Amino acid sequence: MLRLFLACATLSVGLYCQTPLVQSANETKRSAIIAGIQNGDEAQILQAGQSGDRSVVPYLREQLKKSKDKIGGPASRVQIALAKLDETRELQEVFCEIDSGNYAVSKSAIETKLPYIKGWYSAEIISGILDHRFAKDPKVPKHYADDLGVIPLSQLLLTGSISRIFPDAPTQGALGGTSPDLWRQYVKDHRSELMTMRPLAERVHFSASACKDGRPRH
Repeated sequence: MLRLFLACATLSVGLYCQTPLVQSANETKRSAIIAGIQNGDEAQILQAGQSGDRSVVPYLREQLKKSKDKIGGPASRVQIALAKLDETRELQEVFCEIDSGNYAVSKSAIETKLPYIKGWYSAEIISGILDHRFAKDPKVPKHYADDLGVIPLSQLLLTGSISRIFPDAPTQGALGGTSPDLWRQYVKDHRSELMTMRPLAERVHFSASACKDGRPRH
């Protein structure tokens, strides 16, 4: 007990200490996450990505083998959990979906995947869309054009998705939303901070040449 007290007392000089009770709680939580992944529990799969614990990656990959459809359904949850943990393959996949040239696929990834993944990776993609480097003139499925109407992808970002990904980004007007200029200024003012936010996606190729038919070439 004295040894534990002395170790924990060093916290005042910046050293790290976990009591056995805390360690036990962390292990219990990790075990629950792993069990949830193995059982296909979507909530636990998403929690795994948010945990920042890369030791769960093998369990996520094993679960991913059970389903190949990453556009929707359980496999898409595993995909974004791996992306959140800075796994290059899945980050590249999500980028290729956004830059697929298919409006429905791009819209889904922007609205449902980026707000979960977040990080510098998402900031890079937002800037690319607003600067017309990514997701340019996607093909619109007939049912969207006939029934749902078409909102430009850049407008989707400006009117909602950006604030879900970066809640502190500036807004304008009574209805909220932001503008390309406000976003660019936000990135300029907070660049050093944003560039430390994971996933960093340092090995992702933000280029159409890295994708084919909405998927990574390699």
